[in-house]
Amino acid sequence: MTLTQRMARGAAVGAIGGFIVAGLIAVSDSVSSMVGILWLPVVLALAGAGVVLSGEGA
Repeated sequence: MTLTQRMARGAAVGAIGGFIVAGLIAVSDSVSSMVGILWLPVVLALAGAGVVLSGEGA
C-alpha cells in the first residue's frame, strides 16, 4: 500500500470516527452538535492522515 493510500485510509477512519462522535454529541447537546458535526470529522481526518505520516517518518 502506498503512502497516499495509507493517508487516505487514515483520513477515512478519522472522518467516520468523527461522525460517530459528533452523533453522540448531538444526542447530548443539540446546539453544539451543529458545530461538532462540521469540524470534528475534518479534524479527525487530518489527524488520521497525520498519524500515518508520523508512522512513515515523514
